[in-house]
Amino acid sequence: SYVMDRDPKAPVANQPVSGYEFSYYNLNTGKEGALKDSLITLASFKMDPYAPSRNPEAKFVVGVKMTAKFVDWELPKKQVTSSPKDDKIVDQKFKYDLEVNELGEIIGGQWISSGSGTNQPDYFYVAPKDWKKYFADAEGL
Repeated sequence: SYVMDRDPKAPVANQPVSGYEFSYYNLNTGKEGALKDSLITLASFKMDPYAPSRNPEAKFVVGVKMTAKFVDWELPKKQVTSSPKDDKIVDQKFKYDLEVNELGEIIGGQWISSGSGTNQPDYFYVAPKDWKKYFADAEGL
């Protein structure tokens, strides 16, 4: 699981991501498809608005459309029990591209904005499985 600060215009507010869906698309044609059909060589991406900031080791690029599902804020309610079905889930859509090297490894990417700006998150945070080792016991508590 991970959390995300999903609103770049609001104060920092971590929200849990409960799921996501994504699809790939060809950045030249806009056609969605399988990764192998959507991945293009960087050299063939003629109208690349991010060309000056690409990773020099990038050989390929692919477009990604993602819908992230968030547990939305709610006021507390007095209930006997609580379950996932009580959560309010909201969707937020993102577009970005991924830069890929010769070995097929993701080595970078760019958020794709539309219109007057982007709704890209400020950050993602994943807590490692061994997170407890990063917090020492406070003496005297």
